[in-house]
Amino acid sequence: MKKIFSTMMVVVILGALLTACGGNTSSDTITFWTAPNNQQLAFWTKMAESYNATNPTLKIEVQQMPESPSSEAGIQNAIASGEAPVASENIQRGFAAQLADSEAILDLSNNAQFKALVEQRNMSDVIKGWEIDGKQYVVPLFSNPVLNMWRVDMLKELGINEMPTTYDEVYAIADKIAASGQDKFALYDYKISRPADWWERWFDFMNYYEAASEGKAFIEGNTLVADDAAAIDALTLIATLGQKSNGLLTVETPDAAESGVTAGFATGPWALPNIKEKFPDLKAGVNYDFTMPPTKDGAGQYTFADTKGIVFYQGASDEQISGMMDFLAFTLTEQNDLDFLKMTDLIPARDDLSTNATFQSYFDENPINKKFAEQVPNAIPAMSNPNMATIQEVIGTHMQKMVTENISPADTWNAIKAELATTLAE
Repeated sequence: MKKIFSTMMVVVILGALLTACGGNTSSDTITFWTAPNNQQLAFWTKMAESYNATNPTLKIEVQQMPESPSSEAGIQNAIASGEAPVASENIQRGFAAQLADSEAILDLSNNAQFKALVEQRNMSDVIKGWEIDGKQYVVPLFSNPVLNMWRVDMLKELGINEMPTTYDEVYAIADKIAASGQDKFALYDYKISRPADWWERWFDFMNYYEAASEGKAFIEGNTLVADDAAAIDALTLIATLGQKSNGLLTVETPDAAESGVTAGFATGPWALPNIKEKFPDLKAGVNYDFTMPPTKDGAGQYTFADTKGIVFYQGASDEQISGMMDFLAFTLTEQNDLDFLKMTDLIPARDDLSTNATFQSYFDENPINKKFAEQVPNAIPAMSNPNMATIQEVIGTHMQKMVTENISPADTWNAIKAELATTLAE
């Protein structure tokens, strides 16, 4: 959002707080919003029931946040109307920066319960990536590296025995599909047709940029510091596939890779429950597998991280804040983190995943999930900038033009930089 929105938001929030003090009027009732995801709703509901049974003086009310047109918009609407919960999950770093810039969420830096929770959950390293202007506003919940899923059975039918790691190898998939006469595609990326859905850039441009740049920052403060060559490389992959008849599927097609319409797509571990439930005949390592995003030379070691956490909203009482912190300490234990992992396939934001014995048997039994967990150290979270939505919408708009109007990747990147210079100066 533009900075003017942030300024207006402060005024709206202050007015809402004066009239409603948030969506909670009783200090012994704590409303917590979960992500618009049924598995996460089930986990938090279970935890709340257990907590409420042993804490009769407090009641945690779990509700699923609205998701249309986006969960971010739902939260903004709740804040503006004075109906924000005490806390919610599903907050990525860029949105947290916007909420912090608008003074909509609480700074937790000096909260003793927050500090104890960071130590309890082994998040001393994880928490560093969540700092916003020297302050801590977010309790990290999970960190999901975005990998490329490939239908290895489909590749073998095309005579390809290894998953692609280079751009040329991805192009070869499109060429072999075309030669076979099949109405299929190398990659699924309908998100290119929706530039306004700014969050979708995490699964195409930002994902491939992190791989090509070896994790270099895209924006620092309010300055664009992106690696030009890496940005052009990422755009080149998308543009080249878009020019091939069987390169890029840009029409929304639910479960495109799972159903065999495309050979691959970029996703996170949340795709695994869908595969297990709707495509039980697909076996990990036999029918599908995951790799880090391809790069020009195949040496990519970085990717984007879909990281989400929990924030506390202005207007909550001291009693509600303390109670919610107590609920999080009750919930974010080793065993409950393991249950969260099992129920959601989302990777808990902990420093000790690879060494904590609590998780080892699970990863031994689920090696496909371990592939995601192993890449947590190499996964870069969203940019910490209150204008992130606008920034990524600009990228999406020019990417769509690049594919539909056959504009060169270099010219596309120059147009993106020119527009972002104006955006960041506002």
